[in-house]
Amino acid sequence: MKEITNIIHKGVHYVDDDGNPQFIDFETCQQNNVLAKKAWRETVWTDDDEVFWQKTKYVGLRVTFREPPAIEFYTKPRTFFEFQTRDDLWEIVSKIKEVGWRINDGD
Repeated sequence: MKEITNIIHKGVHYVDDDGNPQFIDFETCQQNNVLAKKAWRETVWTDDDEVFWQKTKYVGLRVTFREPPAIEFYTKPRTFFEFQTRDDLWEIVSKIKEVGWRINDGD
């Protein structure tokens, strides 16, 4: 199971399922989210939309109404972390917020 080992302003250090150190870049996640929103909106995308979504600084999605609770980062492909408890998830969400980024609400 993947495990987050450190959160810094640039992103998340973690150990993957094979025990290898990995890194998720928050700027890349945020840009992936903006591009996904742009593709979803297609022809109705405006400069105001671009400014709005750039300011949101969303790097992932939290899924709290299922078991186990999880965070899915906007990587390609997406990177998914499951947590034992919602408190564990909220601890990670709080750390991400502390370093200047946000996690979007999921289901």
